[in-house]
Amino acid sequence: MGLCVRNKTKNTALDMTADELNALLDGLHWTGAELARKLKVTPKAVSEWRTGKRPVPGPVRAYVRLVAAVTVALAGGQP
Repeated sequence: MGLCVRNKTKNTALDMTADELNALLDGLHWTGAELARKLKVTPKAVSEWRTGKRPVPGPVRAYVRLVAAVTVALAGGQP
């Protein structure tokens, strides 16, 4: 079950920049390959999101933000 989502809308506050994705992955200590494995997508797709070549799909934004928020909450508010 891979993701195939095209973002054809204008940027909104819910969009995720490549910098934000990279910062969240760094905070989670995840590599691009690990994210690709978890989402069942190709490492190339993750690389394109991480470099800003392609927009980060909505389900990916939601998943990464949720995991990061839960991780911080479980750590007692410390990232």
